[in-house]
Amino acid sequence: MDRRDVVIVGSGPAGAATALRLAGRAPDIAARTVLLDKARHPRAKTCAGGVIPKAVRLLGELGVPLSVPHAAVDRAGVTVPGRDLVVEGRDLCRVVRRAELDASLAWAARDRGVELREGERVVALARDGAGVRVETDRRVYWAPVVVGADGSGSVVRRALVGDGAAPVARAVMCDVPVTDTGWDGFAAHRYDFDFAACATGLRGYRWAFPCLIDGVPHVNVGVYALPPVDGLRLRAELVTMLADEEAPRLEVAYRRIRIGDQRTLWGSCSTTGTLSFNWRLVLAPLAVTDYVVVHELCHLVHLDHSKRFWSLVERVRPGYREERDWLNDHGWELLAYRPPRDALGDI
Repeated sequence: MDRRDVVIVGSGPAGAATALRLAGRAPDIAARTVLLDKARHPRAKTCAGGVIPKAVRLLGELGVPLSVPHAAVDRAGVTVPGRDLVVEGRDLCRVVRRAELDASLAWAARDRGVELREGERVVALARDGAGVRVETDRRVYWAPVVVGADGSGSVVRRALVGDGAAPVARAVMCDVPVTDTGWDGFAAHRYDFDFAACATGLRGYRWAFPCLIDGVPHVNVGVYALPPVDGLRLRAELVTMLADEEAPRLEVAYRRIRIGDQRTLWGSCSTTGTLSFNWRLVLAPLAVTDYVVVHELCHLVHLDHSKRFWSLVERVRPGYREERDWLNDHGWELLAYRPPRDALGDI
């Protein structure tokens, strides 16, 4: 067992800043601290990357002034139903690439004596005497202090504090060269938020942020939204996915599809060819939902979890392990979501 003074889980800004503060105030403890992350820097993050003035000031206090490329924002455009607003200001934020910012902070902590271990996933935690036992996919640690800086799906919080069940929102984004758009926000040092209604419905907002990628002006556009709770829509999407894509590829045919409100299962396949799916799959990334669909379709060929079954899954979806890991890491969040009693229609 690897005994440490402090174990920090998650090397994003929160975890790295904790390590940097510790290195500045207690170098001897920092030398016996480990900073863990399941990914490797630089890694992509779904985040527009706005760094507000307070954060810039705090970075200076940590001795790591903001040095990564960034775009300045001095005003905000806000669209609400029936009205457009412009909020004037000065230095509202600086837009960075999260991959660059996070890597710079984690590496700065490493350079100041905190051991950084990347590509190491925390799989379990438990209170153990006067400390906490932290098990990863590589080794076991023990420390009197464990810092959970591993994001909204924190395994540390779930294991040591509790689920704190709440709706899980999703975000999607992409980067587009400014020259390929008619957007004037980059030149105007402006970011935009759009809360106007969408024809198909959106329980959230859209954004456009200026950013720099390899020195080239871009606009980062994205959508943030709470999940829909429309079981009929999920059924239609799954039927389309099965009928148009996955079932023909496997040369199988299902009898019918059932959408339910299961409490533990994501899907199942009956001996008569009925496929059942948890409606909460609509909250998961499409690739994860597709994996579950393929998983159940493969049961039409092998109604077990034998080596032949998993070989078939891998043939159809070579990256299924990553999608299965996503469900293991975040599935509890989806299962914790409880919509209004009448929101699921006839499910």
